[in-house]
Amino acid sequence: MNLTSENLSLWESASVTRRQARASLKSRSQGRGHRMILVLSLTIILVVGVALYMAVGCLATAGYILFGEALWVDAAAAVLTVLLLLGLVLPLCGGVFRLACLMTAPEESSAEDLPVWLPEASLSELFYPFTSLRAYGRVMAVVMESLGFTALSVGVPILLFRLALLTLRPLTQSTPVLYALLAVVVFLFCFSLGVLFFFLSGRRAGCGYYVFVHDWMPLGEVNRYFRGFRRSFAAVFCLRISLAGWYALSAAGLLVPLFLHAAPYGLCSAAAYARSLRRI
Repeated sequence: MNLTSENLSLWESASVTRRQARASLKSRSQGRGHRMILVLSLTIILVVGVALYMAVGCLATAGYILFGEALWVDAAAAVLTVLLLLGLVLPLCGGVFRLACLMTAPEESSAEDLPVWLPEASLSELFYPFTSLRAYGRVMAVVMESLGFTALSVGVPILLFRLALLTLRPLTQSTPVLYALLAVVVFLFCFSLGVLFFFLSGRRAGCGYYVFVHDWMPLGEVNRYFRGFRRSFAAVFCLRISLAGWYALSAAGLLVPLFLHAAPYGLCSAAAYARSLRRI
């Protein structure tokens, strides 16, 4: 069934995409199931992140012992943590999305009349970002774009809400009811702003897939090529909302469902949506 068929509603299209994602998760590469590869990859990322955090904590403790409770020790530890997360953990996150793209990519040697030369999905492909400077740059381009849209959808509304509360509190100290009312209005505005950015980010959904599938193509050419696809804000929004229940369950289940199902399912769904796009 063609995801872009006009007789499909947005929710039916999302259902088709999720079925394609489930089929990808059930497939195998080199004798190992795709789901297990993604679960192991996510576990490695978690272990690396925790290990780096603990290492920075040990360095900070050593700094306290040598120099006392110096403010610059805390600042250096914070900067080092951010650099390690950006330089090591985020590329691995891009690597796990690339794995989902490899699992979902067409088996034929071309996609949309362009050649495709892809390795088989395996756990070693998680470390693709560190195989060359070019690979690192491609992965970081995809990850940083995703991080930027996340900041717009989550970080900016939260920051605006906090700033608004700090501004309103001294102005409405004598009228707590007015403060509560204005806080609700500001919250609704910031929430709506976050939803708007989340909705608009769907315009770029799928570009990372073609960065990885057409690995031979320069990034600028991939962007020009991607603009030639039919894309729908609403289709991506419906797909993401249809997955929200799994992420809510993951939060309630202490993130165990996130690693075992929700995250692999979401990654393959994003890749399946990108694969379903058709040229104008």
